[in-house]
Amino acid sequence: MDMQDAKGKNATSCFCRVCGCKVFLPAAATFVEQEYSLPTRKGAACVAEACFWSCSMMDFENIGFTHTKDNIKFLTCADCEQEVLGFQDLSNPKVMFVAVERLLYDADKAAELKQRSGAPSIESLLGNLSPEQLEQLSKNSMQ
Repeated sequence: MDMQDAKGKNATSCFCRVCGCKVFLPAAATFVEQEYSLPTRKGAACVAEACFWSCSMMDFENIGFTHTKDNIKFLTCADCEQEVLGFQDLSNPKVMFVAVERLLYDADKAAELKQRSGAPSIESLLGNLSPEQLEQLSKNSMQ
């Protein structure tokens, strides 16, 4: 599977490889070759990564921050917070980088992981509501 499209953007949705949560929609981030060493988990040893997705904060579907060290903020999955996915250099805070190798690109596998984690999807939660409850929810969200 080709991870990038003709414009160098991510060709598919990208997911957390631990819990299956969606990190990016297709075409949200740009592929860049840049070497940077990231810890795998908070406080763990660093591993050199050579390829990243470059994006802004608004391009994410889901992202969290771990600690800041030497003007670098580390990015993690906001749902599971199990590993470092990328970084943000605070000297250029509008650009963030997510390691290509630390994401999952298979939607079926992501759904499997999400199901195993026990976290209900928004679709399953809404599916349990009555038509009256859905209508009330819709009215409340428009206020």
